[in-house]
Amino acid sequence: MSTVAPRHGAQPRPYETAPPLAWPARQPTGGEALWQRWLVRLSWINLALVVVAMLLICFVSEQWWLSGVLTYLPRAPLAFPAIVLLAASLLTRPKLAWIQLMSIALVAVPIMGLTLPIGTAVPAPAAGRTPLRIISGNLQEGQPSLIRAIDEINRFEPDIIVLQETARGCEDLDTEFASWDRVHLGPFFVASRYPVRVVDHCRAKAFDRWSCLLLEVETPDGLVLVANVHLMTPRHGATGINVSSPITGDGVDEFEWHQELRLQEAAETREFLESYHDRPLILCGDFNTPSTSTHYAANWSGLQNSFDLAGHGYGYTSPCNTNRVWPSNTPWVRIDHILADAEWAVHDCRIGTRDASDHRLMFAELSLK
Repeated sequence: MSTVAPRHGAQPRPYETAPPLAWPARQPTGGEALWQRWLVRLSWINLALVVVAMLLICFVSEQWWLSGVLTYLPRAPLAFPAIVLLAASLLTRPKLAWIQLMSIALVAVPIMGLTLPIGTAVPAPAAGRTPLRIISGNLQEGQPSLIRAIDEINRFEPDIIVLQETARGCEDLDTEFASWDRVHLGPFFVASRYPVRVVDHCRAKAFDRWSCLLLEVETPDGLVLVANVHLMTPRHGATGINVSSPITGDGVDEFEWHQELRLQEAAETREFLESYHDRPLILCGDFNTPSTSTHYAANWSGLQNSFDLAGHGYGYTSPCNTNRVWPSNTPWVRIDHILADAEWAVHDCRIGTRDASDHRLMFAELSLK
């Protein structure tokens, strides 16, 4: 067998292979392309709607009847469309996921009111000052369980207890705290480890009802004022509102009139408190108004909100016992507050967990600066 020798000076050529075949990218079918186009449109439409909801709830709020209603409705469901679209995007078009994540973030943080006091150090009590531990809550006439409420109150070990809606079904409070200084007038109950006396009460003209009971407490650091506040709920004015109201106007006039009366009641209560505000002041109670509300901003924004300063999470306090389409003991709005003037430093604020009434209990620890 003979071979052909290479020419003089020539190098044998290296073994060459053909480049790998490049498979053409799969093009979406007509139906898939149409679905992806609609997915893009729905993603942007949903993001726009979330932004509009954020503006209505956080900025317009109770200045307009529709955003006023939205202020008191559950906000978590606003993230549901984005969650569905996110799943669809990850399966068919992952590059769209950032739009859904932005929508979810807008719902979870500003719309739902997530409180993360990052970078704001909670101060320690000043030297020589005694921390004051306060618990507040609407007991809903002792329903569904006054026993659970008392148990949770004792677990917080408060110095002052400030409760609303105690006119009936709450007689055991006087027995449980018999050794404390107590004031139990109509719907208001206050018990204190320190001497306490009634200063005055506010009977607001707007609804012709008691909106506040003001007391003086003799703490180790001196006399302070503690206000037990319970303002009117917006629920009574919204009974005529339904899904067709934006078109028919059903119930709108009644709701707006009720809202105006609520604003007047809050203004009367604040004016009453200012007339006695010559000592350090703490306000506790059911304000029936979230801190994002324009009603809240109009009357209470000048005071320190304990949860905003020292709380974590959402701090929702009501409603707890809906027993309808919403899970029980799962509140969706923070309408109970512990507020303080500039004389106080806030060290801690927490929300209770027991379903003892329609409201969660609220705990705060403060001390004079």
